[in-house]
Amino acid sequence: WSFEKMVFSSLGFIFVFLPFVFAIYQLLSLVNHNFLKNIWLVISSLFFYYLGNEKDLWWLLSSVIVNYIFAYCIDYTEKRIIKKIFLGGSIALNLSVLVYFKFSGLFTENRNTIIPLGISFFTFQAISYIVDVYRDKRALRNPIDVALYITFFPQLIAGPIIRFNEIEKEIQNRKTK
Repeated sequence: WSFEKMVFSSLGFIFVFLPFVFAIYQLLSLVNHNFLKNIWLVISSLFFYYLGNEKDLWWLLSSVIVNYIFAYCIDYTEKRIIKKIFLGGSIALNLSVLVYFKFSGLFTENRNTIIPLGISFFTFQAISYIVDVYRDKRALRNPIDVALYITFFPQLIAGPIIRFNEIEKEIQNRKTK
């Protein structure tokens, strides 16, 4: 499969990928353990991204790791000025990567720079998480939960950007009926 074949409207997505992800998710729901379900959704999301752009998967993973660390630093720092420095640093780093990919081709001879798939969406998703942690939300302790928030495949490449505070409970405390 290539990305051209693996889009939301493709037969591979509709009849293979999505039913497979859903079936395993439902099996994991039998044990009703959010951690296992979240791991499965992260693996599925990363695989989906890999199918679309295998060379740039490491950018997505780097975003998850770096923003997890920044959120942790913001959450565990007592002094407000240090929190602001971490917030500003994380936003500057996220935006600098985005600006590099979006505009570097304009100023160089290499105008064929390939932009990582969904970089705008996962960058702004990560910034939303960092800002919410700064605004006194507790940082997620589990990096899998942060990865799920940033990489969730239904919104990874086409949005919408969802504020962390709007789905925090769904990530951490999903109940299966």
